[in-house]
Amino acid sequence: NISLNLTDVTVREAIEAVKKQAKISFFFNVNDVNLNQRVSVNAKEEPLEKVLNSILKGQNLNFEIKDNHIVISKQQSVNQSDQKTSIIGKVRDNAGEPLIGVNIVVKGMNGTISDIDGNYSINAPSNSTLVFSYIGYETQEVKIRNKKNINVVMCENQKMLDEVVVVGYGTQKKANLTGAIGYVSGEKLEDRPVANLGQALQGAIPNMNISFGSGKPGEATQLNIRGAGSINGNDSPLVLIDGVEGSLDNINPRDVESISVLKDASSAAIYGARAAFGVVLVTTKSAVNGKIKVTYNGRYSFSRQTTNSNFLTTGYDAAVMVDEFMRSYNGSKHTFYSSEDMEELKARRYDTTENPDRPWVVEKNGRYMYYANFDWYNYLIDSTRPTWEHNLSLSGGNEKLNYNVSGNYYTQKGIYRGDHPDRYKSGNIRSRIKSQVTPWMEFNLTTSLNARNYYAPGMSMGDNLPDCTFDAFPFLVPVNPDGTNVFSSQVIMGQPTGGVHTMIREGGSFTNDKQKTFLTTAGLVFKLYKGLTLNANYSFRYYTLDQVQRSNTSTFSQTPGKIEISENALMKNKLRQTSDIECLHVADAFLSYENVFFKHHNIRALLGLNYESFYRKRLYAFKLNIQSDILNDFNLGDNTNVGLGGEKNAGQSEYASLDA
Repeated sequence: NISLNLTDVTVREAIEAVKKQAKISFFFNVNDVNLNQRVSVNAKEEPLEKVLNSILKGQNLNFEIKDNHIVISKQQSVNQSDQKTSIIGKVRDNAGEPLIGVNIVVKGMNGTISDIDGNYSINAPSNSTLVFSYIGYETQEVKIRNKKNINVVMCENQKMLDEVVVVGYGTQKKANLTGAIGYVSGEKLEDRPVANLGQALQGAIPNMNISFGSGKPGEATQLNIRGAGSINGNDSPLVLIDGVEGSLDNINPRDVESISVLKDASSAAIYGARAAFGVVLVTTKSAVNGKIKVTYNGRYSFSRQTTNSNFLTTGYDAAVMVDEFMRSYNGSKHTFYSSEDMEELKARRYDTTENPDRPWVVEKNGRYMYYANFDWYNYLIDSTRPTWEHNLSLSGGNEKLNYNVSGNYYTQKGIYRGDHPDRYKSGNIRSRIKSQVTPWMEFNLTTSLNARNYYAPGMSMGDNLPDCTFDAFPFLVPVNPDGTNVFSSQVIMGQPTGGVHTMIREGGSFTNDKQKTFLTTAGLVFKLYKGLTLNANYSFRYYTLDQVQRSNTSTFSQTPGKIEISENALMKNKLRQTSDIECLHVADAFLSYENVFFKHHNIRALLGLNYESFYRKRLYAFKLNIQSDILNDFNLGDNTNVGLGGEKNAGQSEYASLDA
């Protein structure tokens, strides 16, 4: 008997409580059971069946208790006019061992799963078909034809087991794998309408978590395998592209042949401490034999946010709410509105657009006064972000010499509206040439160039959204009737958006971030003896960053006909430029031996040497009081306000490893 006292818990939590108290196991298809449904259970020495009925109430489920196991399945929903047959059976593998958790469904209907002994029972129309499916095994369909006992032997999916997976400095068949390795082929990624490889991998490999810091175009991909691994937050896996450390953001998804993810500690045996949080191995497409093949792929799309808050756009309600809050907080109002002003706001409360008889901006005491119902969110943010993408590839060759050349151009409009929206552009060119110099020697050369350009108005790198939430009340507007900006006013102490809206509107403050990555790898493969191969390659990667950050003052007006200059910590006449250079040299040489003895005994050995040299230099400079709002040149700045600097961790590092 079971005793439980649970209030407003999920079905998952209730099942865990029963599992812990009764020391039993549950088997069910997660798609059949709503584990997030909230339930309350109050049982004192109640039978297990009664407790389970209370937990699963309303979900149209059956359960069967056998020994120390409970199998939960969906109730069958078949046409009552069809004659039902009760079918039992057992599911085994090729070796005769029972298979637990095999999905058995009536084709086109719901089903059940096999228990720990491989047994199952199901009700189905006599003229229907049972479908048996299991990960790693071929799906089978069996027609019932009035049978009451159906036993099935599941066969392994040989095609899946023979699939070659990249592991470390070589490849292996899935059938021979012993470590925890995730794998996805390029064919499953190339048709996804995404901006980069990181987005294409979302949901493609179990236990690999992919996230982005924000929704702005070109945001870097953040990887994590099996959850957080360090309190310092630096728990990203090592990413290797054709054997060279790199970034997923530099790869065109259509250039990918396959991706392997090494998840367990065995990866550290090859790559050392750098692989403490896993390894992501990206293999790009190889050169192929055949006639010249030209492929073009073009795409136009647009994206929008998945959720959207219902922001307050009535000035009267906003003024009442913020004043009441400040009164409860410090005893004073937030706005400077008088009772007369509040009546003016109230009169316009339901004006979704400005009524000429009740203008939103009037002149009071010689200054502008605001009684608006303005929608700041849709003024600043564009809900539809168009994207253009073009892909072109060229391949061909023969057994002696073949090649594969591809190019990609991608551009996306960002989230900010106006005459100066943020915009992201990227381009990729990649070529791979393979030559069979002699029957025992092969030469290959892979070269790629990636260029990215992100322009964003406003604050550094377009990080405007936090400031856009400051004092952007609907009773204020961004622009006066005479076209001047709204900044300081007689309504509130602060400024709407902290002035960021003026920076975005005028375009004088911006960040332009240009990045280029060049990578080339030359390699030789020597076939020394049957199963014995020597691989040697050299790679060079060169990365540059040219970042220009310009901030400028803005103009605004509080009084008709009078222009003022807005200058605060955000809006200084300042030019800053950052230059970053990185060089990476990588040399690899490894000897591998692989053979099969007596048709069943696999042997594989690897001896390798890796050497890497890395150099980085980062410099920045800034000047104040640039004499032009359009030209961004240090020669136009004030020589008495100059700043220079560099990264303290710039320098050179080398290491080598010998693995066997």
